Amino acid sequence: MELDNNELQGFYDRKVFNDWQKRSREAEREELLLKRKEELNSLVKKVIKQELSPYDRRLVELHWYKGMSKSEIALMLGVDRSTVHRHFTAINDTVYEKLKYAVELIYGSGGSMTAEKIIYETGKTYTSHINSDEISKRLRSLRASGCFTFELLSDKTGICQLRLRQMEKRGSTLTVAELKKLTDFYKVSTNYIIFGTE
Repeated sequence: MELDNNELQGFYDRKVFNDWQKRSREAEREELLLKRKEELNSLVKKVIKQELSPYDRRLVELHWYKGMSKSEIALMLGVDRSTVHRHFTAINDTVYEKLKYAVELIYGSGGSMTAEKIIYETGKTYTSHINSDEISKRLRSLRASGCFTFELLSDKTGICQLRLRQMEKRGSTLTVAELKKLTDFYKVSTNYIIFGTE
């Protein structure tokens, strides 16, 4: 991390030096965290490919990647929802068991991490539904700031009005595909909608 001219002028000041050191360490930690997340992402792919049956891999693809609900999957496959739920319980256990030490290295041992959270945190593989009241609030704010109606938003994104209304309610969810359509329409980053930062 390089010093800019203003920092150079005050570099003799101990506080300026300490602040610069702190920012340097934070940048290094961020880079290390990013590298570890990429490594975890690679491990997630291996676990899905090598440890899950073809049937379970199909379930993972439909639910975590395509955003289908367990009920929709059960209907499509012609099985009970409870059967699909049992499979996902076993999938979660398998993925977490294989990755728990890698997760502990990145996120620490505090709190519980499910396979679904692990996969979402890696950011690249099979991303599940995103659920946050803050996201709903930001979606409401984006639509209101542009004075967009649900009808217009539906026409432009291809997402039905009912779904758009649901996304703006507290505790709602959206799929990765829906997120991509909304970021394209609003011309914002996924980071902004998910975390509130560009």
